Amino acid sequence: PSTSGSAIGLGTAIGSNLLLNVAGQVVQKASLAEFSTPRNRLNAGEDVPFTGRVSNPGNTHLQPKGGVEIFRNGTKVDGVTVNEAGGYVLPNSTRKYELVSEKALLPGAYTAQLSLSYGSGQELTSPQISFAVIGDSSFLLMVSVGLAILVALLLGMMMMGRKKQSLKM
Repeated sequence: PSTSGSAIGLGTAIGSNLLLNVAGQVVQKASLAEFSTPRNRLNAGEDVPFTGRVSNPGNTHLQPKGGVEIFRNGTKVDGVTVNEAGGYVLPNSTRKYELVSEKALLPGAYTAQLSLSYGSGQELTSPQISFAVIGDSSFLLMVSVGLAILVALLLGMMMMGRKKQSLKM
């Protein structure tokens, strides 16, 4: 086939977002569309993942800041910062934040709460969510087997002691 008249072009471009506030009525409004953890039962030592989604129904960009606090029996045991990179939630959009607590939590019941501030001092606070950390199942199995062997040995020794007493009489 003939290649005359054919052409291939390649171009590159670099762009940047420019966020401006212009004169007029500014509506700074945000809502929490979601705050959750994908599983409500985790193994001891596992990272705890959270998902937070912030919606912006207003007419100007927002930069939410804050964190997730994790509590056990009312005492704060860990915290995770939200939006460390300083990203914006654009008007009429929702931004998703994937968060992870890497602290090795002990077995027990926990609650977590997301608190954010944005705009001119407005704040958002999620309802608390609950999750449980369960012990390492292999460790529990080893302890259970060890206790069963100990009980069997004690019962065996008691039975032998009774047999010896009955033989003496």
